[in-house]
Amino acid sequence: MNSEGFRYDVNEWTAGNVLARQAHSLGSKTFVHLVDGGTLSYAEADSMANRVANALRSLSVGKGDRVAVLLPNGLEICHLWLGAARIGAVHVAVNTQYRGVFLSHVMASCGATVAVCHGNYLARLVVIAEDLPALRTVIIVGDAPGIESANPHFELLGFEEVLPADDRPVETRVSYHSKGAADR
Repeated sequence: MNSEGFRYDVNEWTAGNVLARQAHSLGSKTFVHLVDGGTLSYAEADSMANRVANALRSLSVGKGDRVAVLLPNGLEICHLWLGAARIGAVHVAVNTQYRGVFLSHVMASCGATVAVCHGNYLARLVVIAEDLPALRTVIIVGDAPGIESANPHFELLGFEEVLPADDRPVETRVSYHSKGAADR
């Protein structure tokens, strides 16, 4: 119970649930303001979280699955973190400076079947593709120079290509526990 006497259900303390509540009450107020001037409202963040969650679901990503994210700082990282959280997937942030064995180690260790990669980093994944047997799909954000000559062992999709047009809410019971109340 808080100081005003309201009782909180701790099972609702997840990023997706909190964002949905805040989007409902705060709507167009600023949720994220980037140094370069980009902004995102609560409603926009909630809508995009649903779109990303639905896109990940369409790629068979679900609760507990890992999504490797190799992106520079920007709104896409927020979208992916919130979308993955909405379905209970794990957002694995990969250092954008990694190459070769370092990148191979992180990517293989996390066991992600789906990765989201900026086009400028795609060549790094292609070089180590044989070391990543679990990786089946790479979603590319931005342009990917030399994509025509890439022959990776995974499917390549554009970020905008996989995002559904609708932002219908995702029905997934996610808990702040490693085993959610719905899983017990």
